[in-house]
Amino acid sequence: MPASEGCGRNAPGSPGPVTDPAGDAVADPVGVMVTLIAGADPGLDRHVIRAAAAAVAGGRAKQRRLALALAGRPEILSDGRSPAPRAVADLLIALVKAGAAEISPPACAGCGKLLRTFQRCGDDWYCSVCSEVREPCAACGRTLRVSSRDRAGRPGPRRRARRSRAPVGVTSLRD
Repeated sequence: MPASEGCGRNAPGSPGPVTDPAGDAVADPVGVMVTLIAGADPGLDRHVIRAAAAAVAGGRAKQRRLALALAGRPEILSDGRSPAPRAVADLLIALVKAGAAEISPPACAGCGKLLRTFQRCGDDWYCSVCSEVREPCAACGRTLRVSSRDRAGRPGPRRRARRSRAPVGVTSLRD
């Protein structure tokens, strides 16, 4: 037997060939997600993980993007920090709802608050307080939360409910 046959990763007793998580994410994205999540939270049942991953990542392309994001930064499972695709935050929320003890829910990029729902700005996740946009109103000049814009794109006043008013000068007809 030549010396090269008995050594290396494929020799008897060796751990086996090295696998590339990014390559596996394309071939078996759900399997990669289940492996990564089960490694981060060993107490979570693999069937629960598979069900949560299937619910969040419906199509094959979305499953691949989600698996690549988790394989590229697996520590997101424990810290919940963005930047990451929206599907990752949806998966974290689904896993926490399914009873994951070691998986962190998404965290606000502004204040660090753990989130149950979130808004996005780019690849970051924010709570409702940190995601508010405040600009000077084009009508009154006060700095307010932007709730509408005029045709020129300037922030406008908040729309208020109209009050029903009696016309001026009308008196009661009961006399």
